[in-house]
Amino acid sequence: MTSATITVKFTNPDAAAAANAHLSAEVDSRAAGLNSGRSSFIPGSIAYVLVYKSANVALVPAQTSAGSFSYGGTVSVQHTDELSFADVAAATLNVPADSIVSYKWLGRDLGAPVVGVDGKTVSVPTMGVGVLSITYNATATIGALASPMSVNGEVDFSILVLIKGEVAA
Repeated sequence: MTSATITVKFTNPDAAAAANAHLSAEVDSRAAGLNSGRSSFIPGSIAYVLVYKSANVALVPAQTSAGSFSYGGTVSVQHTDELSFADVAAATLNVPADSIVSYKWLGRDLGAPVVGVDGKTVSVPTMGVGVLSITYNATATIGALASPMSVNGEVDFSILVLIKGEVAA
């Protein structure tokens, strides 16, 4: 069995923080996704990864401890987040959104949510206390990790993938 650890970093963390940049990654474990719902893989297989980034981030070539990693195309992925508003009028999504599909207040209604220009900040017209279930579409860059059949003669091994991004100038 092969296990993979994905690490995500910015080439310049200070510039990324100043620009409110986002970069994250996850194995595509959606039932109808590129891995057909699988989250564990055998040596010699390909594991697909979804990489989410804000518009101001450019991906740089990924590095791996074994095998190879490549980027190829994008896919729209639907997410549902539960956001808490504790006497505020803004909350943050897990990944940058392209559009809101639907939303539902779980209790007190603070109004129609709007996604900010950064794609992650959700604002509501009324400051207050509320819980919002929000479904949205997000664009992910597709990454493919091609695992070797063995590493140093071992067929049970781990692979480390380093995904890096830089804030676009």
